[in-house]
Amino acid sequence: MSRFGTRRDRAASAPFDAPCDDGYLGVRHEHGTLLTVLAIHPGPARPTPLDRPWHGNGDHGLSWAALTQWMNRPESAATDVTVLTHGTSVGDDGPAGRAYRTLLGPLSVAADRTVHVAIRFAPLRHPDLVARHGHGSAAALRAALSATRRLAGLLRADGLAVTGLTAAELSGMAQRLHPGTTAVDMYAVEPPDPAELPEALEAIWRHSAAACTMLRWRPGEQGPTVRAVARIDDGPGVYLRGDLPPHWTPLSTAADKAAGTGPRRHRPRLTAAAPGLASAMLPISGAGVILGADDAGRPVAVRLTGPDVPVAEISGGPLTAQRIAVRLAALGLTAAVFTDRPQQWQPVIDAVDDRRLLHPAADGAAQILIDDRPDSRLGPLAEHTVLRVHRGQRETGHDAGVPGVHQNPANPSRAVLTGGGRRLAVELVTTPAENALLHRA
Repeated sequence: MSRFGTRRDRAASAPFDAPCDDGYLGVRHEHGTLLTVLAIHPGPARPTPLDRPWHGNGDHGLSWAALTQWMNRPESAATDVTVLTHGTSVGDDGPAGRAYRTLLGPLSVAADRTVHVAIRFAPLRHPDLVARHGHGSAAALRAALSATRRLAGLLRADGLAVTGLTAAELSGMAQRLHPGTTAVDMYAVEPPDPAELPEALEAIWRHSAAACTMLRWRPGEQGPTVRAVARIDDGPGVYLRGDLPPHWTPLSTAADKAAGTGPRRHRPRLTAAAPGLASAMLPISGAGVILGADDAGRPVAVRLTGPDVPVAEISGGPLTAQRIAVRLAALGLTAAVFTDRPQQWQPVIDAVDDRRLLHPAADGAAQILIDDRPDSRLGPLAEHTVLRVHRGQRETGHDAGVPGVHQNPANPSRAVLTGGGRRLAVELVTTPAENALLHRA
């Protein structure tokens, strides 16, 4: 098998649960290694300027330095560590998605992303390390669990929320780790200057609706090395737009699979300690929806939905709420509208032209429940985000801990974005295409 999963490893076994200090950790035998996976939970949903990739912008992320530190430890000698980021940019190719792309322009933004760290422990690579835990297969398992536990502890000490996947969760992630028979396009990302890696890899969100990036750390005689790969999975709404980004080299494409050819042998690596990457911060959260621009002219986005966002708020006129609903539909998120003014919402629903993405509450459930009623009757509901619409502008008096958009009553083109304890004043932005869509409504 290609170590980046271009085809399913026939030697892989079904995962099993191994007891550990805080419950059970899923483990799978895979091509001579023991595989475990850590889930990195997203940070707080807060307004974030879309600045340089991996710059951080004051938000916590997965530190390049922390991973390099781990790979320099003696106990990492038998491990390969892969950071997998699955994300989506624009999830709809209908009217809402086309209008939102005019707002994105040349920006490369992952509206939603999930991050996992896969640890492959190779017992035969370092038998002395395994011998510290006893003898036989049980010792190899104990060594793999110890390595996973230590890496998780290092990441938690760096401020991240980390959990190990159980066997059931590992089974559910099998398709992400190994696309199997699904057609995938894979590209090695190898900029001449390592400092250009963040921009080169993050360019994937500008070219594909849904994709995966992979960074694989391996121990080496001269220090750990890193290999970067971009992967575009075949599926509904997935496509590659425009020419290949700079510094992308094809490894395996759907055309290769159709022709029966295997992955191309191309394994570029860069030194983990390369200048320009020591302070890099790998994003662990999606950016959310773009809402405005800060005083420096940078686009600003906020996550208004997700498992960690039970409630979000909009304070402003009906057009503001409808504009945000259209942008959420563009991201492929489903929303149901609870309102006492259906005559104002029905034209917007018709303009989006996809009842799966935006529909009246009576037409079924959705990820987002837009509560546009004076008394905001909906409370937090499991597996949903309640988006409360407060009628009339109120720039002050809002909770900075709740993700939200609050228009300035004196200047409706201005707003304060909130979330995660942060407040950020912005100029609200739109485009002629979006205005035309809402005007048709």
